[in-house]
Amino acid sequence: MCLYTILIKKLSVFTIIGVHKWERQVKQKVLIDLLIKYKLSSSRKKSENNYLDYYKISSSIIEGVENKEFLLLEDLVNNIMNILMERFVFYKVRIRACKLNAVYRAKKVCVVLSRKIDF
Repeated sequence: MCLYTILIKKLSVFTIIGVHKWERQVKQKVLIDLLIKYKLSSSRKKSENNYLDYYKISSSIIEGVENKEFLLLEDLVNNIMNILMERFVFYKVRIRACKLNAVYRAKKVCVVLSRKIDF
């Protein structure tokens, strides 16, 4: 059994996010970092179904986030978790979503969600 890790860093998505009226006027850039761990049996024949396609992962997240609106970063990371769990098989994931310039004198504010899946 081989253990693999996919890292996707600073995936840019644009969505309506925020609780204040002025935040909801225009889509804002949010940066997504993902760490996904999955197992692959070395005895399994290599095929398209035996690995995680990081292009499909990224595309699914972009589509799932940019077509919705969110009040909180917590809502956004939960949405991403649901997308990943519905479409992909993995055993551990860490999602970090960062909203730029959300707080005065801070570059970004981030929320992290981690989950380990027991099979």
